[in-house]
Amino acid sequence: MTRALANSITVLTAIILVGVLFQAPISVLADVHVPDAALLVKAWKEILLVFVLLLLGILAWRLGKVRQLLRDRLLWLIAAIGALHVVLLVAFENHYVSEFAGLLIDVRIYAVFVATYILVRVWPTAKKPLLLSVAAGASVVMMFAFLQATVLPKDVLAHIGYSEETITPYQMVDLNPDYIRVNGTLRGPNPLGALASIVALFALVAGVRWAQKRPRVWWYGVAICVVGICALVALWFSYSRSALLAFVAAAGVVAVVWLAQKVSLKIMAALFAGAVLLLGVAAFAAKDTAFVQNVVLHSNPDGSDHKSDHGHVESLIEGMEAAANQPFGAGLGGVGSASLLSDEPLIIENQYLYIAHESGWLGLALQLWLFGWILWRLWLDRKSGLSLAVLATGVGMAVIGLVLPVWADDTIGLLWWGVAGVAAAIAMSGAPRSSQKQRKSPIAPIARTP
Repeated sequence: MTRALANSITVLTAIILVGVLFQAPISVLADVHVPDAALLVKAWKEILLVFVLLLLGILAWRLGKVRQLLRDRLLWLIAAIGALHVVLLVAFENHYVSEFAGLLIDVRIYAVFVATYILVRVWPTAKKPLLLSVAAGASVVMMFAFLQATVLPKDVLAHIGYSEETITPYQMVDLNPDYIRVNGTLRGPNPLGALASIVALFALVAGVRWAQKRPRVWWYGVAICVVGICALVALWFSYSRSALLAFVAAAGVVAVVWLAQKVSLKIMAALFAGAVLLLGVAAFAAKDTAFVQNVVLHSNPDGSDHKSDHGHVESLIEGMEAAANQPFGAGLGGVGSASLLSDEPLIIENQYLYIAHESGWLGLALQLWLFGWILWRLWLDRKSGLSLAVLATGVGMAVIGLVLPVWADDTIGLLWWGVAGVAAAIAMSGAPRSSQKQRKSPIAPIARTP
């Protein structure tokens, strides 16, 4: 009975993590075919997630793990964030629909982290099917994005309902038809770029690990290369500048970790300085090329009068003023897509100012504390390929967060935090075998299930 329950929870969790990769097509189909029930259809993953958390409570009780989980300070921190959101829901009187939408957007990433974290902690065999499911789903998405960028018609998604009224089937860089930005199965080019940077980084780490072990299963290495190439092509043709920077930052983290095992700090500093100099020279040499002028600088004379860079700057100023004038925040649903359901829509293109606007300085501090705590725990377990990849992509998503509310996108938010929960659970389960420094981590370890 316990095994059947654990396997059922694993399947349901995998459905969430894979299904969210196709959330945009699901949303479009709902808007086109069942508009009256579209909001309910779009919330399928949140509804299923609540059900998974309830079943996890039963599983933890049957395995006798409840007391151990209650001693986990990481879970207490997440509970504090949840409690703060309940207070915000009661204290502010925003439009009730936008409040509900804002609550779902804010807490679902932490809920999926809790779900995967607890599941792998109390039932470690769930790790493999969860990661394999995500890998298979992400591979399909990257291959479709590759085809969309290379051989498929640019408006291929229009055949299933993509349009100006739902989600545009493709975009252009500053209205320039020579630079088509593909969506893949994401809501737009920027989320696709973010996902592609994650998949490409995971493929990089997995490929190097595979090569180091010199396995006989050659087709596994070929599969990693194919997915990695598709992800890099999708990243490039998303023309997402923030995603490209995120991939560079993530790859830099991986390079630092690997080089630190082989060379001295002085050599690493020299290599870093050389890389920065080389990139600076390359940027200067390419500043007048069509690509840099159109994709990087958005200087198309026939493009939009209101450039995206102007929007980023205006949003940043507006968000900083709001954060300074409202230290307790403005309540849930007051910003982002949730605010579009109210009478006063507000878009802030910065993840941290986004959080501060809704939950104030306290909410921002708690959520940054949680994010930093998770990254630090993964850093301590950086010898693991999974921990290293999640750590590096977390840094990359933090970079994107400077110009976009990256966690507000359901695909990116649920996928990264879901995989991070798996990685954190594995890292914590291995804490007793790690160094003394790791054993002093404030997160209480839970023994592996035999």
